[in-house]
Amino acid sequence: MFRLEYVDIEGFRGFSSRVRIPLDADAIVVVGENGRGKTTIFDSILWALTGVVGRVGGGHDDALKSLFSGSGTMRVEVGLKDPDQVVVVSRMFDGEVTTAQVRNASGSLQNDAADAELVRLLWPTASLSSNSREALETVVSRALYLQQDLVREFIQADDRRKRFQVVAELLGAGRVAQLQLALERAKQAWATGTTRLENDLRPAQERLRELNDSVASLDGIPSDQLATLEADWDEFVVLASDLGLPIDREVTGRRTAVNEVLQQASLLAATTTQRIQALQGVISSLSELPEIEDGEMAQAEAILAVARNTKQVAEESRANANRALAAATSAKEAAEDAASRLSIMAEMALGFLSGNCPVCGQSIDRESTEQHLRELLGGTAAMPTDLEEVQLAARLASERLDLVAAEVESAEQTVRMIAARVLERSTSLQAASEELASLGFPTEGAPGDLVDQAQRILAEQIIRRDRLNGLTRSAESLSLGLAVESASRRGEQTRRDREKVAASLADASRAIERRKEATKLAERLVPSLRAAADGLVEGRLAEIRPLLQQIYSAIETHPALINIELIQTRTGRNAELFPRISDESGDISSENPVDVLSSSQANALAVAIFLSLNLSISDPPLDCAILDDPLQSLDAVHMLGLVDVLRRLGPQRQLLVSSHDPDFGRLLARKLRPVGGGSESTLVIRLSAWRPEGPLVNVERLVPVDDRLRITG
Repeated sequence: MFRLEYVDIEGFRGFSSRVRIPLDADAIVVVGENGRGKTTIFDSILWALTGVVGRVGGGHDDALKSLFSGSGTMRVEVGLKDPDQVVVVSRMFDGEVTTAQVRNASGSLQNDAADAELVRLLWPTASLSSNSREALETVVSRALYLQQDLVREFIQADDRRKRFQVVAELLGAGRVAQLQLALERAKQAWATGTTRLENDLRPAQERLRELNDSVASLDGIPSDQLATLEADWDEFVVLASDLGLPIDREVTGRRTAVNEVLQQASLLAATTTQRIQALQGVISSLSELPEIEDGEMAQAEAILAVARNTKQVAEESRANANRALAAATSAKEAAEDAASRLSIMAEMALGFLSGNCPVCGQSIDRESTEQHLRELLGGTAAMPTDLEEVQLAARLASERLDLVAAEVESAEQTVRMIAARVLERSTSLQAASEELASLGFPTEGAPGDLVDQAQRILAEQIIRRDRLNGLTRSAESLSLGLAVESASRRGEQTRRDREKVAASLADASRAIERRKEATKLAERLVPSLRAAADGLVEGRLAEIRPLLQQIYSAIETHPALINIELIQTRTGRNAELFPRISDESGDISSENPVDVLSSSQANALAVAIFLSLNLSISDPPLDCAILDDPLQSLDAVHMLGLVDVLRRLGPQRQLLVSSHDPDFGRLLARKLRPVGGGSESTLVIRLSAWRPEGPLVNVERLVPVDDRLRITG
């Protein structure tokens, strides 16, 4: 079996500059504070051998490259040695592409060939796997290298199904379990494919039914059914030509010609129907036109002229009456003014009346003068005698004018209404004429004849529509007859097609039956493979149970729950595995240890399972066990128990252990130090003073001590 000889690291995680670290010893103790590069050394070995560090950056190589790499590349080289040969494994990532190389005395291999050679050298059984690199990575990461971040993955993160797959791979049952799963998937895919084939047969089955129906219908056609086909064709040609759809009687593609006429006739029938509807609308609108009697407008206009003349006479009469009234009114106002002035003069004269006239001084008859003045003072003016007659005449003339004006307005309204009806009728007739013209029916003659013309056109279009519909029915009937004729001519071909489809269906049905038999065979094999995988894993678990219990007890994981075993079960198609811890009597137990154990106890249990699986692999990829700082979260009791287990493990495996605790490192170095004159050797690698180019690396090879002077623990 191969052991590690050295690791050469450059640009990988914490080591930006190149460093070569020897590993040619039975025990290697790596000591350094957190962040100094202990995990980097172990991860570089994992990456070189498997090409992946799954817990970092999702397994992407660019997440592993050092941020301080001067060259921008990442390279790791690991030397492996067994008694017969030395193998050098190297892997490099240039920022875009990862390359791999395996060299030995026979030569070198690159990339995929190199990875295949690694599988052949380290874990040959993985070559039978569908993903050999993944199988190799599972063994290395689960049984050779206990990663600090994943110490409790097996007992906490993994589900029961995943645990079984991991243990089956480690204990040599991986290929059987994989074959069983592959056969189950293949059986399911096979059954799905069979169902799909059955579904694919349905169109062919439907086609066979159609062919059977065609043959049956052809067998049932009387020979005289086609006798009238030529006469029907001649009649159809004549009818189509009469309707403006001429057909060459001697055309070879009769069915095509009939279908074309059928399409044209259907379109023409639809167009004619639209014209009929439009014509019916035109006739309906014409029937609602207002009627205009002959001479109605002339009579109304004559009445209006008479009324207007009468109104003019009435206006002149009213003007004369108004002038007479104005003159009489003026005379009245003049008389009233004279009487008013005389009254004022009489009043003034009475104030100065004496024996003589106050104006001229002549002698007057005072008594008679005073009487006359007083008559003037209280008298009224003499009014014209014809004023009232003049006022009456003016009023009568005005009333007469109002009556005549109303008659004129009425006559004008009558004329306007008649004119509106005339305009409406004329406009409607014009619109109807234009509508008929747009339908392709120009009108002739007087507008009044439009209704008769529209009704005549409507009758013609109805006849045309009926003839087109008749042509359509004739075309459909003839098309059916031609189809029957064609089918009759194709009878022999149809029968040959039926025989061919029937034979193909029979072959496909037999193939489907064979697939179903294969599915049944797989259904019988799958349980056998399950039982084989379960039995193989169960047998191997029984073999490692004492070793697991021994390591678990040595670490003193729990003071009461002192028993440990890995239990295999199966739920349906899925095999499961889980750790169960119990007390001495077995009455108290837990199948989920992380629920009852402290963090330190859970870590101790995980380390115990890891070491037991490591030691149980009969032919591991590497004859080594790598533990990355297992002291994390362990208390003093578990730490001492672990040191004792590791000391006993030394003769069976090349041991690589790291620790951040210098005291634990010194304890490990002392416990793992070679004794006497044997061939064992121990290396102590101390990491310190990390810088951008990497930590300082100090390697000390311990000198064997005389076993007579060693105090064993």
